Amino acid sequence: MSEDLFDKAATTGGEEAGAYDVEAFLGHLDAMKVDGASPSDIDDYLTDAMTEAENDGDNAALLTILNEAMGVYRVQSKHRENQWIIQRAIELALKMGLEGTPQWAMTLVNAANAQRFAGNTDQSLDLFRQAIAAYEKAFGDDSHQTAELKNNYALLLTDLGRYAEAESALRDAISGLRAGHVGTAAGDGNAADDSRESDIATSLVNLAHVLMDEAVKASDTADVAVDGVDAGGDKPVIAEKLDEAEQAAGHARLSYERSGHTTSPHYAAALGAYARSRFMAGDFEAAADNYDKALAIVGACYGNDSDAYRDTHANFEAAVAALNAAGRTGLTPANVAEQDLDDEAMAASGSDLDDGATGIGDGTTADGPVAADFGNRSFSPDVAAEAAADADRPVPDTIDDVLTAPAADKPVVDESSIEFPSVEADHPSHMIDHEEALRFPDMLGQAAAAADDTSGSVADAASDTVADPTADSPATAEATEATDTAGAAEPAASVRPLTGLDLAERYWLEVVRPMLVRDYPEFVPRIAAGLVGHGSECYGFDDAISQDHDFGPGVCLWLTGDDYRAIGRSLQASYDALPTSFAGFDGRLETPRGGRRVGVFEIGDFYEQLTGYRTAPAADKPHEWLMLDEATLATATDGKVFADPLGAFSAVRNKFLQMPDDVRLSLISRRLGMMAQAGQSNFHRMLERGDGAAALACLDEFANATASLVFLINNPVTVGYLPYYKWRFAALRRLSDRMGMALADVCGKLETILALAGPACFPGPATVADGTATGAGTAGVTGAAAADKIEDLVESIALEVVAVLQANGLTVGDETFLEWQRPYVEDNIVDKAPCLHSI
Repeated sequence: MSEDLFDKAATTGGEEAGAYDVEAFLGHLDAMKVDGASPSDIDDYLTDAMTEAENDGDNAALLTILNEAMGVYRVQSKHRENQWIIQRAIELALKMGLEGTPQWAMTLVNAANAQRFAGNTDQSLDLFRQAIAAYEKAFGDDSHQTAELKNNYALLLTDLGRYAEAESALRDAISGLRAGHVGTAAGDGNAADDSRESDIATSLVNLAHVLMDEAVKASDTADVAVDGVDAGGDKPVIAEKLDEAEQAAGHARLSYERSGHTTSPHYAAALGAYARSRFMAGDFEAAADNYDKALAIVGACYGNDSDAYRDTHANFEAAVAALNAAGRTGLTPANVAEQDLDDEAMAASGSDLDDGATGIGDGTTADGPVAADFGNRSFSPDVAAEAAADADRPVPDTIDDVLTAPAADKPVVDESSIEFPSVEADHPSHMIDHEEALRFPDMLGQAAAAADDTSGSVADAASDTVADPTADSPATAEATEATDTAGAAEPAASVRPLTGLDLAERYWLEVVRPMLVRDYPEFVPRIAAGLVGHGSECYGFDDAISQDHDFGPGVCLWLTGDDYRAIGRSLQASYDALPTSFAGFDGRLETPRGGRRVGVFEIGDFYEQLTGYRTAPAADKPHEWLMLDEATLATATDGKVFADPLGAFSAVRNKFLQMPDDVRLSLISRRLGMMAQAGQSNFHRMLERGDGAAALACLDEFANATASLVFLINNPVTVGYLPYYKWRFAALRRLSDRMGMALADVCGKLETILALAGPACFPGPATVADGTATGAGTAGVTGAAAADKIEDLVESIALEVVAVLQANGLTVGDETFLEWQRPYVEDNIVDKAPCLHSI
């Protein structure tokens, strides 16, 4: 594209170019990334830039900065903060009249990617579809830009387990990129062609992972050959997928090497894909070696404390554990790099890649490769012989070589228990003011920044909690660890209180996981860990008061059915033998009614004890969804998952988060009905009858229905579910403090209503000089005045609700009596099941 995008944006829709220097902004931001600036410093720079551009009245520059912020917040895992950025960028682009332009399309892409990483799949799918249509209109069906977008779309499909669709999208992307491929070798000086070669390599890395995912999925329903012995199943299909994946990853690695890009995280991603392919082929030594090489690159790019480094190291450890289990005893992560591997032969075969180098997977901490049941197998690979064989295998030089190469004869391992998360290579994070519309971020997989409260918002959901490495004592105890260079202790006030989730995550990292690595190495890549379920700490609302019951060091370990039958009892015994005193706590204080909240669980059993279901009901069973109250769903989806390399636990968890839209709309209709009945009608009627207790009950029903409506309108897949009564307002306050939330000021109005409820429902005798009454919540307010104020607040909430329903396309009516809005909302329900409709 030859036109300067931001010059065009600046003059579109009547906007004139402002004074803000976008080029200098992007240059400085890139320099900060290269120099290793901290996430908080980058965040501050972005915030200052937004303010300056807005003060300059430069909307084009502001749109650039917002698009950049989307990418930065995405890789920093600041997904909640990003919701406000996404909304602001889209609204600004519409205000500038950019709809239908390349700038609009690119903003949609960045928003779609941000929503994908936030786990908001419905929103992301919708944004991607809009963006693809916009790209095809702006750039053409077979353009470089459209191909890149289809690549990103494929990654979302992979996240959803729709591998065949993802493979098709990636092949379309590769075909589009090939259509514009000049044809010179990478590194020959043709910048445009080198860029396309890099884009093709990115697509090949992602294609390799999808092909491996498809092989794993195919093996789930078939017996797979082990050590070359056919045990039934569709072995040729699986072998073909794995072989093609290895060739695709090898070509990507070779492409980066030819272009000299061997220190970039993109090369590390290619190394990871190849390592994963070698792992799945049973060549654990080559896998460990390649993960080790990727680890060095990731450490140099992001630091050893980053999520990317931890994820890659987890992959590396899994390969080492598998290698030891396969017969190479005595090998440890510390000395694997010292093994004499034939690097030249490895390079000839395209061997050197990492699955988790970018830290992108299912949102958990450890996205490593998953070993099969190696205890029942006797792999003893002759590494030298395999390396020599690999050296004789031709290295593909073209995309056609990769996509049409025949499957090689090689051992196929037991994939029935193996699953790997897909990896991201490169994704656009922002628009820039030169010919290239979008560029790849330099920070993929960077560790999430520690939560801060500089915006004045309440701490976000527990899933964003970051363990405090300096907190060694419970609650508000003084810091004992952090010191400055002079040896003076850091003031205790600077240390964030140790929350229950912090405590659990530290206990996992420092006590539980080391035990697993030592005693159950072959199962480390299969066990999920975290803290989910009952308890204030799982919601992130715990404080010092919470510590008097069912609190203390502990984590949940979740196993598949097969794994639980194999090691469940022994693992529980090992868990019970762990130290109970940790970080200043003497152990867990458990009560009989608290039940067993930590320890070893089979995944289905865990969810069944919380919900009555081993997995979420199907979308075509709305009656079952309606039997699950929101508090139950909140308990099943709260807390934090520290590690889930297999993805089995998170898959069930995510299904409970994904309430079918027809069910959500039906519940919205029900809440509207109760708000109208209790708040807009019966409250006044019961006051007229002089029944203060009944009037108070009406306000309670109104508050509960309204709080539920706020969560349902904002969609549980984004904000979670409304918890049970005790934490209802704490959750509502937290949601209301987040940027970009609908009905954000309703919480304050509800709290005022409840404060006025006492004098309104039980006015009592006048007890102050001016003759007004002192009710049970607000002194000096007469009963009539309090009741009038409540009715005004109820009506103002109803007005807001109608406006939000209209904005979301759920109604065309203007009636503020909310019962009359129900037919409009229910018109949007597709399923004709009677349980979803009120009439």
